[in-house]
Amino acid sequence: LGPPATAVGWIYSTTTDDLDQYGPAPGSTASNTYNVTGLAPGTYYFRARVNGGLDTTDVSTTIIVTANAVGGTLSSGSTFCGTTTAGSTIALAGHTGTITRWESRVLPAAFAPIAATAGLTVYNVPAGITQTTEYRVFVENGSCNAYSTVSTVTVNPDVVGGTLAGGAL
Repeated sequence: LGPPATAVGWIYSTTTDDLDQYGPAPGSTASNTYNVTGLAPGTYYFRARVNGGLDTTDVSTTIIVTANAVGGTLSSGSTFCGTTTAGSTIALAGHTGTITRWESRVLPAAFAPIAATAGLTVYNVPAGITQTTEYRVFVENGSCNAYSTVSTVTVNPDVVGGTLAGGAL
């Protein structure tokens, strides 16, 4: 029957599983294992050239590399006195992946999802908020996920003018 099968080399392609498109895998050796590192996002087709003693065959596998999710950066929040007013927005920039949802919280509560915010890069802060509120975005890319930075909408109490008592000016 011959000696046990051993890999005699590794080849790969980034474009197709067509054997004519394969080339030598960087840093590969005649080993039964190949440590794949440093791949950019994309699809890779690998084949081990296996010598089974009497015949050389290929054993193939496909590796799909997904970019890490990047939560991105939220624009600065706003400061209001008393309550928020219409027209205040928070924008997300620099994210990688799909915006799954926006979340908000009033400290010390935990973040909670905001309904109907999937895919939004700009969030319109509702008018009438009476407490300082923090916002963040949850982003997913394949099996990876990340949160954005936090943006705070600060609501300061209304300042009420006092009354002067007596006295002449």
